[in-house]
Amino acid sequence: MWSRATSIQIALLVVALATGCPGDGSELGMAGGGAIQPTLASIQTLVFTPRCASCHFPAGPGPMSLDTEDASYQNLVSVATACPPGGARVAPGDPSSSYLVQKIEGQVGVCGDRMPPPPQSLLTTEEIDAIRLWIMDGAPR
Repeated sequence: MWSRATSIQIALLVVALATGCPGDGSELGMAGGGAIQPTLASIQTLVFTPRCASCHFPAGPGPMSLDTEDASYQNLVSVATACPPGGARVAPGDPSSSYLVQKIEGQVGVCGDRMPPPPQSLLTTEEIDAIRLWIMDGAPR
C-alpha cells in the first residue's frame, strides 16, 4: 500500500483539483462546457464575450460591438474596414483576407495594436484556428 506521505499528497491533490476549478471549465478556457468549436455561437461564448466585449460594447472604446452574437455578426461579416480601406472585417470563405484574423494574429500591416491588447492574453492557437475555420466555412450565423 502507499506510505502515509503519499496518501496525504494524493488527498491534497484531490482537494486542489476539486476546489481549483469553478466547474464550468472557465479556468480552462472552456466556459460553457467544452472546447471551442468553429461556430459563431462557440466563438461568441468562449472568445468574444469574455475577451473582446470588455472594450467592444455599445459606446465602448472598441470601434464596434462584439457583446452579443447578433452584434458580432452584424459588425464583422462582410463589413468593410476603415483602416486599411478596401478590406473586410470578415470575408466569408477567406480567413487570410479577413481583417479580424490579421488583427488577432498580429500580421504586418494592421492598423493599431494586435488584438486583444494587454492586459488580456493573446488568443490561443485553438481559438484562432476555430475563428479561421468558421470564416472558411462561410462565417455562418
